[in-house]
Amino acid sequence: MRVVTRRPLLVVAMVFAVAKPVPASFVIATGPMREISGCAFSTTSSDVVWFHNDSGDTPRLFRLDVRTRAVRSVKVVGAEAVDWEDMAAAPNGDLVIGDIGDNGSSRAGVVLYRVGDPGTGASPVTARAQSLRYEDGAHDAEALVVDPENDVSYVITKTSDGDSGVYVAEGETLRRVATVAINERGFLFPNRITAADAIPDGSGIVLRTYQSGYVLRRAKGSAWSSIWSATPEAFSLPPSRS
Repeated sequence: MRVVTRRPLLVVAMVFAVAKPVPASFVIATGPMREISGCAFSTTSSDVVWFHNDSGDTPRLFRLDVRTRAVRSVKVVGAEAVDWEDMAAAPNGDLVIGDIGDNGSSRAGVVLYRVGDPGTGASPVTARAQSLRYEDGAHDAEALVVDPENDVSYVITKTSDGDSGVYVAEGETLRRVATVAINERGFLFPNRITAADAIPDGSGIVLRTYQSGYVLRRAKGSAWSSIWSATPEAFSLPPSRS
């Protein structure tokens, strides 16, 4: 999810299909969260959402209490912020940060950083890095998903033709396992996947482009990884402004 902010007022649109008693959208009066690119609900606290900025920021996370709107910054030690694009919560409460942006498709490799649940955000957290290379050459990507059952990370590439590659992180390799086809037409880059999130109960995945949201639904009784063969179902995004 990307929200560009030119003022200290940030409008956050929640586009995640999760059963949590939080408002669909709200305003945060804070300057440091200037260009949100990654977002993940905490798996240990129903009132906490984690964010990070896009490229150009230091390696840090922001902890938002959705009840009080209080925001705290958390330094991530042992990480570089080349082009952080998305974040996902792992089943054990860890946060996985995707340094996967590559507008020119020229990076030799990308990195997934994993940190333990930062709790209240009072102290720095130390990252564990997984350096990765695509098996078929460099790609730009802005979407990261963690399988909520098996704790496996997937990166979804950002393409202009509507056929986005799904890559599973295995050791030091990103291996292509599927293609997600978005065939929407429109003015604002309708086919480019810019964010993703797994539904916590394992029933599906939510994707978004610049103008729409999509759900991939898991067939009952099937393996979680089979979800990538589902047909994307479109839905309208809530209004937002920058």
